[in-house]
Amino acid sequence: MIPVSPAPTRRQLQIGLGLLWVLDAVLQCQSEMFTPDFYGNMLMMNMAAPPAWLWRLITDIEPTVVNHSFAVNVVAIVIQFASGLGLLWRRTAPWSLALSIPWAVIVWLFGEMGGGLFVEGGSALTGAPGAALVYAVLALLLWPRRPDNGSAAADAGLLPRPAPSLAWMALWVGTAFLEGGYLNRSPMYAAQAMDNAALTGPGWLHSSGQAVGGLVGTDGGLFALCAGVVQAVVGLGILWPRTRRAALVAGGGLALFYAVVGQAFGGVFSNGLGIMGSGATDPGTGPVVILLALALWPRRPVPTRFRALPRARFLRTSGLGEEPFTVAPAEGALPEDSSAGLTGRR
Repeated sequence: MIPVSPAPTRRQLQIGLGLLWVLDAVLQCQSEMFTPDFYGNMLMMNMAAPPAWLWRLITDIEPTVVNHSFAVNVVAIVIQFASGLGLLWRRTAPWSLALSIPWAVIVWLFGEMGGGLFVEGGSALTGAPGAALVYAVLALLLWPRRPDNGSAAADAGLLPRPAPSLAWMALWVGTAFLEGGYLNRSPMYAAQAMDNAALTGPGWLHSSGQAVGGLVGTDGGLFALCAGVVQAVVGLGILWPRTRRAALVAGGGLALFYAVVGQAFGGVFSNGLGIMGSGATDPGTGPVVILLALALWPRRPVPTRFRALPRARFLRTSGLGEEPFTVAPAEGALPEDSSAGLTGRR
């Protein structure tokens, strides 16, 4: 049987996505999440500069959400636990994925206000295009529509090829365009974003942001230019087989870098209190982008001239002459042109 390169299976990636949803549900259990102030502040902050259609949606739902904040938060906890725990069992995984996709879109619109895509200053450094949107895309790619025997785990999901690769390209090329915004090009914006991300976090996280921010200094425009070029290369690199692995490795590393210095893992370590009591709702965009890279990681393709055959007929030589006998060959071991049977001698 022709070997394949090491790559996580779809099932392993589903479990990883499920654990992220469970973490989000645990974070949602913090006491402050049940208060009207939490939802009021979240929605009112989103009204800073959204497009008109999103502004109307926010203003329509804001009174109901704030007046029933306890019930709304209970619903959020139940949905996120159901989405996460259901992915840990194979039989319930499709139901959990179906539940998580619309919920992720809701969180992306109202909790993340489109992941910063509609606000000046949004960038991959600060979390664009939003963790919830990547959750939804990853759920589509990990949907068990076909057997997990393609060139990558994402190829067996709901989105046909080359949609998974185009999703990666859109993620990185799209955030590269965001770097051209006037706020991202301002001298101090990148350094301030890094310094403020983990301002109340533990020392190691804060010092990391300060160190990188100090290196950037007043060269925010140069940082935006370099970040945009690197992100565009990472996005386009997936389109060629020879550069696909390099693009995925670079994208995963860049997502981890931004998660540390630009997002402080979503603030889960804020105030030095650890996960609970941090006020965070998720670990940021970095972990789920790394999962996306693993879902797109290419396995070594099996040549098309090889395929599995149920049985093949051979000729066996004995002292009385030749007589046919049947064997069941290993999967992928027989050439396609032998479908009518192979003849050999022993």
